[in-house]
Parts: sequence; structure tokens; C-alpha cells
Amino acid sequence: DATDAARAPGEDRYGRDIFDPLPLPDASNVRSATGLPGPDYWQQKVDYTIRATLDAERRSLSGTVRIRYVNNGPEPLPFIWMTLEQNLFDKESIGASILGKGGRFGNRDGFDGGYDISRVTLLQPSGGSQATLGIDVYDTVGRIDLPTPIAPHGGEAQIEIEYSFDLPPYGSDRMGVEKVSEGTIFQVAQWFPAACMFDDVHGWNTLPYLGAGEFHTNFGDFDVSLTVPRNHIVGATGELMNASDVLTATQMERLERARRSSETVTIRGPEEVDDASTRPGGDGPLTWRFVAKNVRTVAWTSSEAFIWDAAAVDGNATAAPGSGNGVGTLCMSLYPKEGLKQWTKSTDMLRFSIEQYNRMWFRYPYPIAINVNGIVGGMEYPMIIFCRARNEERGLFGVT
Repeated sequence: DATDAARAPGEDRYGRDIFDPLPLPDASNVRSATGLPGPDYWQQKVDYTIRATLDAERRSLSGTVRIRYVNNGPEPLPFIWMTLEQNLFDKESIGASILGKGGRFGNRDGFDGGYDISRVTLLQPSGGSQATLGIDVYDTVGRIDLPTPIAPHGGEAQIEIEYSFDLPPYGSDRMGVEKVSEGTIFQVAQWFPAACMFDDVHGWNTLPYLGAGEFHTNFGDFDVSLTVPRNHIVGATGELMNASDVLTATQMERLERARRSSETVTIRGPEEVDDASTRPGGDGPLTWRFVAKNVRTVAWTSSEAFIWDAAAVDGNATAAPGSGNGVGTLCMSLYPKEGLKQWTKSTDMLRFSIEQYNRMWFRYPYPIAINVNGIVGGMEYPMIIFCRARNEERGLFGVT
């Protein structure tokens, strides 16, 4: 239009030139003029211990999250701001009013969800007392006021939150539930109350979660236990720590073979999906435990319908979970029979992608990479990808 024509060469509609410097913070001991960390650089560390149970029939989740917040900053913190992303799916949320019912990031099917937080407890050091706290909730964030501020330069607080929520059938292309011929696929993300980012540039990041945005959050260590129906297969951010509890001896042998193979190894084939012998014997649910170091969140998937295969990047160097000795990556794919046309190629695509990026830039830093076929169109979390493509090889490879 006429306004566009009147702009100077290289100037965008906001009056910036393509050669303008990046809007970096002023140079200080925390950050240099280039934006690199200075001698006094710090960032917060937040560790999580999560125990959650999936009620597949009711499509709901309940659990507790224990948060260890380490304040590496230079000032005391009298409160902790929390991100409560499931509240996006409350019909009255800000995101719901902006995005409406349709579109990639909107809520669908008239679903009305959000967190039910039943308890917030301040945990003192071992042997100490516990105090019940409140949380003041505003849309997708909440504030927990502390009786004593968290001391700077390494002080910490531990808080435990008990919560539950109903799983949205379509969760703004971040999570969701899909019915397939052999069962139901649950893809679960942004599923626990988490501490907001506090940094040296903006302080607390209390921007609301609107579905379409990405995430500025803390790094930390995660210890996650997921209790699901016995016939389910689970994939998650992190290394599986109790394989002998949740896998058969045959599956463990196949998985060990995959750790040493650049060729895809079937862990659970399509002909085995309905076979009860592919799950450990006994009654009642099973609990899968995953541990992830230095990640910014955890996502996971669970289904009785999953076919499962795996291969390794640098297979001979991929060590057993928890050993800390491996430098390779175990690549895995989880998908239903509906995905057989393309998804038998998924693990090879994933292995190829990581090997290529390792050569081009730097080594993939994690021991696990998982591709999951379900209702989510395309979304990535540490060590796990959600991808919808089933009928078009180019689409699957592009997202992978």
C-alpha cells in the first residue's frame, strides 16, 4: 500500500531498520555488551519431583508436584509466581476469549477445564515443620506468598502442590486425546504447576499463557513417576529408570539391542498390540519412572495402542539408563496401526536428523529422542516430539 511504498529501503512497518542493533540489555557484570554471560551471571534452578496418575476412562490426571526452587539471584524473593497453563482450557480464560473455539490454538468441543489445586504446602528442611500456603490465581498464573523470603545467592524453598485436571481432547495443538482403532492415545504437556521464570532482565515473567506462544522457563532436574493402566506403553522426557517393572524380558532385550544398532529394532510390533503377554503379568496399574537432567519441562504420552521401535545414534556409545557414561542417543517412535504407512520410517528419520545436526552444529545434548504420532499436529519438548502426519512422508520428515 502507500504506507509500505513510503518506507525507506530496509525499514519495516515498526520503523526499525534491518541493520539496527539487537535490543540487548545494557552491559554489566551479569551480561557483556554482546549479550554473553558476564562474571556475575546467574540463573535460577528449579527441580521437580512429580507423582501423577492417569485415569484413562475419565480422561483426567491427578498428582503432586514437589518444587525445589534455588534462588541464585542477588535479591531475596518473598513470593513465587507460578505458571498454571492448564487454566487456558477454562472457558473463561483470557486465551479462550482471544482465540475462540476454532483454529489451531483454540479450544474445541465445548471443553471446560483448568486446574483444581487442593493443597499447597511449604516443606521445611528434613525433620522440620510444614506450613499450608495459599495460591492467588489469576488466569494462567498464580502467586504463592512465602512466610520467609528465599535468601539470595543459593537460598532455597521447597513447596508441594496437590492438583488435578481433566485432559482436553484437543489442547491447542500442544496436547490432546485421540481415539484410534486399538485404544486411546494420550499426549500430555504443560501438565503441572511450574515456577515462572525470574531473570536479571525482566524479573518475574508473568505473561499469560495464550496457547500459541512458546515458553521462557527455568532449567532443572525432573524425577517423574506416571501411574497408568497396565496395558499402556509410556514415552516421556527422560530416561526410564524402572524398565524391569514395566517391560517384559523380551522388550528389555530388544531395547538393549536397539541401543547398539543404527538399524531400527522393533520393541513391540503391530501384531503384538493386542497381545496381553507384551505387558507384565498381574493386576492393576503400573508406574513408570523417568529422570531428566537439566531440562526446562517434561512431556509424555501413554497408550495401549502403541507400536514401538528404536535405534541409536552412535549406538556403541549409548550406555544403560542412569549410568552417565553414554554419549549416544536412543531414538524411538511410538505410533498406532493407523500410522503404519509412514511411521515405520520415523525412527530412521529421527536418527538421521540428529546425526546431521550433530555434524552441522553441536551434539544433541540428551540421551533420548522420541517421536509420537497422535492428535497434536506438531510440537516439540525436551527429548519428545508430537507429530500428526500419517499419510505423507514429506510432512513426517519435515516435522521430525
